Amino acid sequence: MNKDALNKAVKFWDRAASSYDREEKRDEEKYQNTINQLAQYLKSEYLVLDFGCGTGLISNEISPLVQQIHAIDFSHNMIELAKTKAQKHQISNVQYKQSTIFDDYLKPASYDVILCFHVLHLLESAERVVSRIHELLKPEGLIVSVTPCMAEKPLMNSLFSVLNKLGLTPKINSLKLQDLKKLFAEENFEIIDHHLLPKTSNQHFIVCKKRPLGQ
Repeated sequence: MNKDALNKAVKFWDRAASSYDREEKRDEEKYQNTINQLAQYLKSEYLVLDFGCGTGLISNEISPLVQQIHAIDFSHNMIELAKTKAQKHQISNVQYKQSTIFDDYLKPASYDVILCFHVLHLLESAERVVSRIHELLKPEGLIVSVTPCMAEKPLMNSLFSVLNKLGLTPKINSLKLQDLKKLFAEENFEIIDHHLLPKTSNQHFIVCKKRPLGQ
């Protein structure tokens, strides 16, 4: 992402931070279902990276299930709210940091699971990011993603396009499920679980396992 686009995106999400939790938890049943499905892929000894963690909604919830979580977001306001909530609930095994996925402090082959919730459709280059995730995962590590495929809802997609031009929403890439499947396959991942999230029409829950390069 070029510098101007990054600054614009950061400003948008900084403004949105205060209402983010409300929006995410608007449908409590869907939110809890996502947590339950994610939980089956976690173990107490795992080191997890939560990429695009927002205000820590997911990281704080799953913190008792894993050893440690590194949670990153490029929005300063998101990270500050996440830290405040973690302190309030005395959560000590989540490390929040304003950062990007390409930060050098993230070490290759370090993570058992990388979370990528509601992020892939917002990226300028999903290919670069998924390749970086492959690099950061341990052998046979997992990427767990939730992605709305806007191309499957043309009317909604058109609405968001208009809202983006008005500066009311971020730029959203128009994806289909087949685009996600192709992306993961080309970046050396094997899909081991996939389904639509209950109570949604286009939000796909996908779990992929890292394959060695060249396989």
